[in-house]
Amino acid sequence: MSRPAVARTPASGTGCTAPGTDGAGGPARTAASGTNWEGCGVAPDVATPADRARDVAYRRNLEALLAADPDRPAAAEQRTALAALG
Repeated sequence: MSRPAVARTPASGTGCTAPGTDGAGGPARTAASGTNWEGCGVAPDVATPADRARDVAYRRNLEALLAADPDRPAAAEQRTALAALG
């Protein structure tokens, strides 16, 4: 059984310290927090087991394309791909 992908976040006020690059050889830092997200992870939009993440993302993208324009030239191919995902 696979575990859901979970982003790790630093304890309040600690920030991440994983090395990055700012182009000058120093660690990359975000302007908003002054910390580095590397090594901490980023919270996923949709909690999904890691082994299913690609299919979930692919399904959501196909659904968004079809919702935006159900008569698009590639719509039949996209519906077939959705059906194949199950």
